[in-house]
Amino acid sequence: MEKEEILLHICCAVCGRLFTQLLSENYSPVIYYDNSNIYPEAEYMKRRDETRKLAEKFGLRFIDGRYDHEEWKSFVAGLEEEPEGGKRCDKCFLYRLQKAAGMAKQEGIARFTTTLSLSPFKNEIRVEEAGEAAKEMLEFLTPWKEFEKKDFWRDNMKIVRAEEIYRQNYCGCEFSMRK
Repeated sequence: MEKEEILLHICCAVCGRLFTQLLSENYSPVIYYDNSNIYPEAEYMKRRDETRKLAEKFGLRFIDGRYDHEEWKSFVAGLEEEPEGGKRCDKCFLYRLQKAAGMAKQEGIARFTTTLSLSPFKNEIRVEEAGEAAKEMLEFLTPWKEFEKKDFWRDNMKIVRAEEIYRQNYCGCEFSMRK
């Protein structure tokens, strides 16, 4: 029996590694990388390339989104001084999940999900709210409800270290770089 496709928005290979494997048990994930929040563009490309390797590892289709950091900055304008984890992040989640929902719709895929809520550094409830707001006529699968987040992240990081997947030290945008 052929598995149903699901569009999986991946923010980085670190967050996507174990979830891609688990999601593949019940679905045929289509890996979608679209993260215009990432700065600088060289960092975007490094994370994109690692995500592409992940798709290749599992033999999955990979869709490379369009990098437009200026468009993203316009979308979050006025929230530059927000602290990490604040209102700017909520808006950023919405921006990226609207892109994911649009791509799923364009590809004829009825469901989409994201790795954004899997990191222990992200508020999964706020990511879910953004996914629900972005979904249009699609179904948004909430990944963190599938397992214990703490145990998942511990197991994921063991794999990431063993496979030497590139790990960044900030979320992505220039505003998250400051301490």
